[in-house]
Amino acid sequence: MLRLGAAARERYRGLLVGVTGTVGKSSTISILRDLLPAQARVHTTIDNYNSRVGVPAMLASLGPDVDVCILEMAQSSLWMDRGPISLMARPHVAIVTEIGLSQTRQAVSVEQTAEYKSRIFLGLEPGGVAIVPDHIPCLLQTVQAAARTAGAVWVVGRGPQADVRVLGTEPEGHGCRVRIALRGRTHSYLFPVASEGLVRNSTLSFAALVAMGFDPEAACARMPGVRLPASVMHVQALRTEGGVQATLVDDSWNAEVMSMRNAMAFVRDYGRAGVGGNGAAPVARRIAMLGRIVNLDHAAEAMHRSLAAPLLDSGIEHVVTHGQEMRWLREEMPTSMLGPHFENAADAAGYLGAFLRDGDLLLVKGDRDRSDFGEIPELLRKL
Repeated sequence: MLRLGAAARERYRGLLVGVTGTVGKSSTISILRDLLPAQARVHTTIDNYNSRVGVPAMLASLGPDVDVCILEMAQSSLWMDRGPISLMARPHVAIVTEIGLSQTRQAVSVEQTAEYKSRIFLGLEPGGVAIVPDHIPCLLQTVQAAARTAGAVWVVGRGPQADVRVLGTEPEGHGCRVRIALRGRTHSYLFPVASEGLVRNSTLSFAALVAMGFDPEAACARMPGVRLPASVMHVQALRTEGGVQATLVDDSWNAEVMSMRNAMAFVRDYGRAGVGGNGAAPVARRIAMLGRIVNLDHAAEAMHRSLAAPLLDSGIEHVVTHGQEMRWLREEMPTSMLGPHFENAADAAGYLGAFLRDGDLLLVKGDRDRSDFGEIPELLRKL
């Protein structure tokens, strides 16, 4: 597979974008894919083919007529002794979406995580562009690593020194209006979901598109129609057979501490100051169905317990949990907020179906790896 991937990359003459980060990889790829012109032939990572074997597999299926290839690169594909998989992929643009503790068996500190993520820049083509958000920890470390191989480093964010500067975000409709300054011009677009993390990913995708030479104004026009991956911050009406009408926030694709915090912040703000749609009915109750975070090794207990503070700040009134590791979080929460704990999806969905009332907002957030947690949203839709 490695030889097939390398051979396909050798014959490929289009543009290639590499994306890594603790969270936000899949959504950034989806946004960038939809910002490209409709006539562009695009090849992107499917499912979790982002490892040291998955990336070559994606390259092996890369046709020579593809205009833009966008590849997700997991941390496990970048820390290898023989060198990061980006050396084979050779991106023209490389994005780091976020830096945070994850897979702590291999990376025991944020600094080490930043080191591994920054290896994506080692494979940049001559003159390639590195794109880094300005809010991340170890920003200087990451920018310095990028500068060793990149033709240009674009820092994206709200800071005054950002190369792609976010001037502001305001709620509008079901999403938010984003204003960006780039190369002496101001651009404005409507992003369809008012999630801070997803909006940030949209700015990284916008920067990557411009770095590849595409029209920024055309991208702004396409932004309202971007499609997020399945079960990534999907907001939808939920109506049970008993006639209850609630709102489901399905964010059950996977989970890291940072994405858990982002989801809780989204629930906190939903229905306030226009978030969630103009004229939206007030939220009756905020409810969370939370599943475990995987691959945390020795840090699992501390990191699950650390979710208590953002959960208490979220306005969520009732917390239902799934998976053994979530028992640590329960020990940090007031008993008045706790619903039952479950080890299977069917029982959890059955409880929620009986508990929901008109106007409730329900967040389903957790990791589906080696678990039936990901079945809960579909079970709820069948109630």
